[in-house]
Amino acid sequence: MLNYDGKPKLEPVEPVNEVRVDSTIYGYVITRERAGFEYPIVVIQDKKFNRYIEAKEIAEELRKSLEDIKERIKERVERQIKTGAGLKIPENICINNVCEIEQMAKIRPPRPELCPAVYNPVCGVDGRTYSNLCEAWRSGVFVACKGECPCSKAINLTIQHFVEIKPGESVTVQHLKEMTLTLKPKEIAKNVQIVISKLEEIPEEVKRAPGLVYACYDISPISDDTLKVEGKISFRVEKSWIIENNVDAEKIRLARYHEDWEILATVKISEDQVYVYYEAEVPGFSIFAVVAESGEAVTPTATPATTPIKETPTPTPVVTPKPTPGFEAIFAVAGLIVVAYLLRR
Repeated sequence: MLNYDGKPKLEPVEPVNEVRVDSTIYGYVITRERAGFEYPIVVIQDKKFNRYIEAKEIAEELRKSLEDIKERIKERVERQIKTGAGLKIPENICINNVCEIEQMAKIRPPRPELCPAVYNPVCGVDGRTYSNLCEAWRSGVFVACKGECPCSKAINLTIQHFVEIKPGESVTVQHLKEMTLTLKPKEIAKNVQIVISKLEEIPEEVKRAPGLVYACYDISPISDDTLKVEGKISFRVEKSWIIENNVDAEKIRLARYHEDWEILATVKISEDQVYVYYEAEVPGFSIFAVVAESGEAVTPTATPATTPIKETPTPTPVVTPKPTPGFEAIFAVAGLIVVAYLLRR
């Protein structure tokens, strides 16, 4: 211990246990006020009196240590967001329209006091499975996807939360300029989190999508209550992809998976030098795929050419005319008359 009676009196101090410290200054520090005079701080290092130090000097040391600690915390939060245990979080992630890691570390979901006793599992951005959305929020964690961890591997991820959405209102979620989701609830919706993730590939448990796939998305409005919403999705397709794959831009469609793939009515809205823009009304949410419907022309089966057979004309039989009946008798009589005439002479 260190006693101060005008002069420092040192007694050996044995450490109770090993303690890791972030500052190079460590030991036991005592400061007192006597008659309005603040004694300088006494620093003990390696069980020996080290030096006196003014308060402003140690304040600077502590400031540097705090900056170092903040940097370490920032790095740890960044690692947790990107590579949570059992979770595959993409580098491109935005939460409530904030896409900088430093700013995302400050964003927290609402903290409900009570949560329903229902099992509707969700996977948090920390890589842990929570029994429902409320429990994840209550723990201060945003949800990365529906269902138990891990989530499907994503290229990018957008998270947006709403405390309440009233009927007649519409909310819009922008997903990295490549997609816009508009939702209109039919009933009041409370504590809703919308997750849009662009997947690297269609999940194994989902059937192969029809046509040529341009992109695949998992779009999930998540709530512990039953959501009755209708929506609209606007998306874009690169012209370079259309040209490279010899695709008809008029045959681009949005398909939704719900037990099986359903091709949604998709309208081409506009285009610029780089993209073609589309829009589709959606009856529900799950896995979506932007596909090009097969436009292959059906090659008709060729009818084999037949060589015409020359027909040999059937010769018309020459009919030998039969003599008219009675002619033989006439000739015979005529002959007798000629003979009789010659005998008379």
